[in-house]
Amino acid sequence: MKQSTDYTAQDLVTSSETLLEDVSGAEDLVVAAPSEETQQKISSEMLKRFMVEEEDYPQDGYVDIKVCDDEMEARADFIAPSGGGQLLGPDDVSRVLEAKEISIGVDWEAIKEALFRCNTERLDVLDFPVARGVEPVDQLPEHLVVEQQLLRTEKQEHAEAQRVDLRNTSSLVIVKKDEVLARLVPEQQGREGYTVYGKALAYKTGKVPRLNPGKNTRLEGDRIVAERDGRFLHTPESFWVNEVLDIAGDVDYRTGHVDFPGDVYIRGEIKAGFRVHAGGSVFCTKTMDASEVLCAQDLIVGWGLIGRKAGKVKVEGELRAKFVENCFVEAKGSILVDVGILNSTVYSGNRIETGKKGVIAGGSVTAQNGVQAAQLGTRMGPRTELYCGTDFVTEQKLAWIRSKNMELAFKLKQVENRLQKSTENQDKLLDVQRRIKEAIHKLNEAAQSLLFHLDRNEAAEVIVSGHVYPGVYVEICHVSFVVVRPHKGVRFHLDKEKGKIIADPLLR
Repeated sequence: MKQSTDYTAQDLVTSSETLLEDVSGAEDLVVAAPSEETQQKISSEMLKRFMVEEEDYPQDGYVDIKVCDDEMEARADFIAPSGGGQLLGPDDVSRVLEAKEISIGVDWEAIKEALFRCNTERLDVLDFPVARGVEPVDQLPEHLVVEQQLLRTEKQEHAEAQRVDLRNTSSLVIVKKDEVLARLVPEQQGREGYTVYGKALAYKTGKVPRLNPGKNTRLEGDRIVAERDGRFLHTPESFWVNEVLDIAGDVDYRTGHVDFPGDVYIRGEIKAGFRVHAGGSVFCTKTMDASEVLCAQDLIVGWGLIGRKAGKVKVEGELRAKFVENCFVEAKGSILVDVGILNSTVYSGNRIETGKKGVIAGGSVTAQNGVQAAQLGTRMGPRTELYCGTDFVTEQKLAWIRSKNMELAFKLKQVENRLQKSTENQDKLLDVQRRIKEAIHKLNEAAQSLLFHLDRNEAAEVIVSGHVYPGVYVEICHVSFVVVRPHKGVRFHLDKEKGKIIADPLLR
């Protein structure tokens, strides 16, 4: 009959001491060795009747159960039987659970699986969960929950092998009139929880953010819907719909120039000579002839940007397009171009990146935090220049200061020459002279302060997965490097200690 292995520690000590006491006189049983003839008569089978192999004595399977500190989970070690010992059964586990006073959340299906492995495979199953408590459910008041699909966000992380995917070109969340924005969730009653010992855990009254429906929304039953087409926006405290100017066709003579305080959605092209000013983002599904495009947020172009004469594009956020050609472009955020940037002047306050076959050739690109492309320059193409690490906005301010200082200096010389030749209107000229000198001084002070903010990222780098052709010019934080031989798969970065740009091969 199998004996229970469910001993307390003290029981085990007591029984062990009793057994040791029983065998303490074993040395008195030793007698003189029999003769060789007698020993030969004793068969090995007879010895097996009275002796046990020291390394293979029977050991019954047993289970040891421990409860976590928070009393919300119990885990067990199932020790497999050995040497012909008794198998471990559900009753053994049940007795230990009862002894430990574990009564809630016992997972008998998992226990049976562990017992099967332990008994059939003769493997110890360690730290196995056998019981879990029940977490309390907070009581929640009635509250609004925004529809999940409206809360999508665009990831900005740029992994090493990132590819621009223009199928997902817009970060705008556009909603239609009568579309459901949020639903009213009824009050949720609280429920007590329990530890594995059956100890009750009180529930709490949970807090949920109080969402206030904003403009262009209305209540319909237990739902909040959009009053009109527009862009869905939200904060932790509110949500609303901004009106969006939706142009079904091209921006052309039928529409005239576009000047709109919110977002602009253009389903056609922007024809040459027409300007678009938007207080929000601009989305154009086709080609944009960049006569003049200014937007206070992102610019997303389904096809590409083509420059026209003195055309310019200025974006306060991010720019995405398939290609940029013959353009002047400024973007405070990143510029992500699939096919390439050709013969353009491009500025980015963050990064400039192309697709896996993207080319930057001709003109100049400036990116504060670096450039990533597949190819720089061409075999016979025009000079290609890259500037990194500097803040182009600060650089433009310094250029403006330099230009104005030159104008002021020229004007000051004219005034001083006039004062030397004539006394006419001398008081007024002396006042102008004083004010010009003050203006020059102020501009010089401004330039000095801006210089400290010009170099913004000494860690900026230019990464090219494919070819870099001779003649390409790379500058990082005003340290220059001229490519004199072809490269393939290279990373240009600034070695500040040496004061030069290093071209390292990319690791494959």
